[in-house]
Amino acid sequence: MKHEITAKRLRSALENANLRAIELSERSGVSQSSISQYLAGSHAPSNISSGKMAKVLGCDPVWLMGFDVSIEKKITGRTTEENENATYQKMHANNTFWNYAEMLFFMPPYAQEKVYDFIDMVCDQVEKKKEADSAS
Repeated sequence: MKHEITAKRLRSALENANLRAIELSERSGVSQSSISQYLAGSHAPSNISSGKMAKVLGCDPVWLMGFDVSIEKKITGRTTEENENATYQKMHANNTFWNYAEMLFFMPPYAQEKVYDFIDMVCDQVEKKKEADSAS
């Protein structure tokens, strides 16, 4: 079983949501055969499939994919537009991640939010380092 963590988490999320795999397929639009493969651990879901299933299951799609994050989807309190504007300003000011900005366009919204959070964190660390260096 190559994708054991994802399989276990999908089983757990199905149980928590009190759903069967066929119901998840119907509600998410992910094929029943794909969900069977994910449950067997033979395949990992794509970002898009993870997002669709996580929306139905009420969990974080990144958690569902096996990453070390909370099962609950993080809510930042900002709108997507506010996230985009704040991130654009930081990226433009620092030129830190400018080459990757185009890739954001192709990501699903839940993945974009994770990237925005990461960029915010890194840019804040860069600013703190600059401040510390200039104070020295």
